[in-house]
Amino acid sequence: MSAMIGIAIGLAAARMTLPWQEPGAILDLDFVNERYFWDGRHFATRAAFLAAIGGTITNGAVTFPWTDPTVQVRVDALIAEEPIGDEVLYAIDDGSEANCLRVRRDGASQVVRIFATAQGTTLSDIGTLTIGRGAVLRTSQSVRLQNFAGAANGIGSDATITSSALPNVTTMRIGRGPVADLPWSGQIRRVTVKPEPAVDLAANTKSSLPPYDLWLEGDSYVDGAPSFGLAASLSRLGGHYALNDAIGGSTLAQAQARILARAEIRANLPLIYWDGDNNGFAPLADDLARYAAIANALGHGRFLFIAPALRSGQPTDQRQAALALTNALRTTYGDRLVDPMPALLALANGPGDAGNVASGTVPASLLLDGVHLTRTGLDAVAQHVLQRLAEKGWR
Repeated sequence: MSAMIGIAIGLAAARMTLPWQEPGAILDLDFVNERYFWDGRHFATRAAFLAAIGGTITNGAVTFPWTDPTVQVRVDALIAEEPIGDEVLYAIDDGSEANCLRVRRDGASQVVRIFATAQGTTLSDIGTLTIGRGAVLRTSQSVRLQNFAGAANGIGSDATITSSALPNVTTMRIGRGPVADLPWSGQIRRVTVKPEPAVDLAANTKSSLPPYDLWLEGDSYVDGAPSFGLAASLSRLGGHYALNDAIGGSTLAQAQARILARAEIRANLPLIYWDGDNNGFAPLADDLARYAAIANALGHGRFLFIAPALRSGQPTDQRQAALALTNALRTTYGDRLVDPMPALLALANGPGDAGNVASGTVPASLLLDGVHLTRTGLDAVAQHVLQRLAEKGWR
């Protein structure tokens, strides 16, 4: 074997054995990829990790002994598309809320709140920001004597207090608090615990920034449709951390303005834009100019445009405009255009769907209210997008 070949093999082996866990973490539980790290050891299954740490699955939550409250806890999660009310993401507690560190999302306000309680006294209640259903969530909580910091998705605060109390804790629960009727209904992807809190508020807040890998823009088909949206489907089906800037009811002009204002995002993330329902088509040449402005502003070719859905409830002129726009975008952008209609038409199986297939419009069985797609429809479009992302190598 030549020296160069030996070096190459050695480098390849080194790359293959690089540790995946967060540097400095004492606990790192990657539920998505089924890999677990605790106290210097790796475990290939959740069961093996729980057996080693003395944990269980209790009331649907991963539960195990934990006695140190002076930590930094970071959690990656997905808020459910249909949350069930107040929900606890995790808790480190003594079996009650009297001594407890926890993160809760309020069902009514949708605000993520980060608590520290000791001997029945609330030391810290940090309300971060409103995060809606189906959204990606990353929280970071740092606990040290007389100072508590909490942040979610890059928005955070701290509480500096005179009390020298810290909660006396015995247990960590992931997906539920000590109060059994507040389970987390969304996905929990990863839990990382460092044995030292973040050095300051800025570091803790930065730690809560999700590792976004996609940027989504558009209207209610992406975000804001009743119960569902493409952003949630991509997160759930593809494991993506999508920065979702879509706003229900947006026109192409409004979305273009938001995209052009996001200079720091444009250069770094693949863009997926979907004007799912035409909120006022302009002349074709004007719409094409807006799409071109979006594509040119990115400075790279990592974008997908999703064509509008064609619905039987649209006025004929709007449906014809949507079809003309689809054909023009396909001619201009080739495989950077995702046409949702073939995937949606292939799912036709409900009463009355045959007429939709004949007219090339979304099957009635895939519409919630005559306008917005059901989860089944959105998932079908999401799978099409995921396949195109994989083909492009942008996953």
